Amino acid sequence: MGRLTIEGKKLVYPNKNYNISSMKKHMFSSMKNVADYVIENKNAGNEFDKVIFVVRHSIRPRDDWSNTVKLTPLGVHGAERAGKSLCSLPGEMSYYSTNTTRTRETAYYMSTGRHIEYLPSPADVKDIYSVGTDLNYIKDQKQYDYLLKLKGYNATWYEYMYDGIGTDTAFNNIETVSMDFIRSVIEKTNTQNNILVSHDQNVMPLVVYSLNKLIDFRINNSWLNYLSGIAILQKGNVISIIPTTGLITGYN
Repeated sequence: MGRLTIEGKKLVYPNKNYNISSMKKHMFSSMKNVADYVIENKNAGNEFDKVIFVVRHSIRPRDDWSNTVKLTPLGVHGAERAGKSLCSLPGEMSYYSTNTTRTRETAYYMSTGRHIEYLPSPADVKDIYSVGTDLNYIKDQKQYDYLLKLKGYNATWYEYMYDGIGTDTAFNNIETVSMDFIRSVIEKTNTQNNILVSHDQNVMPLVVYSLNKLIDFRINNSWLNYLSGIAILQKGNVISIIPTTGLITGYN
């Protein structure tokens, strides 16, 4: 599992034994594997203070990005299975999402899959920004739209995430946005276990930055998959960042 520590405003390696594979296909752990890792540490007397999953929403209809679009039946099933994989985690789980139907439904159906906490409806999912700073990497919509027209969608995001192109014009600083968010959710979440559901444009740069660009989505022109993101495991001032997914792969 990848372990990094926070020093100043950077995530750094504490030693040379950082053992995430350089092969992208091996880099994402299933949510169940992360839960098992948490339990193993607890049983060994090394319990984590906080366990926070930050993931992209589950499967929506293709080419529909509206705020009110619902999950597909497969998306509902995937969210429930992801929640079920976390049944073994001890303690209460809190659920947060952005204010869109697909993210709220994802968090809700993960809760029904886990079947420990009871949320009456997707409307009862908490606001993600009650615990996290604004995880928004786009700074100027006009500048961003210009880059999209000039370079295309994937190339625009790849160049920003890996080369910093567009920073301070179209995009916010990836380090500042990511670190402020990680610090905020560690500090402000009140339960030991937490699910935070957001969107690909929010979660994918967080994955790239927090894993120090070790995951290279540029290979085969890939993108962050549904129900994928990171698990943040905190004990004292030591933070473990693990790329995680609720589906078979973390990218598509």
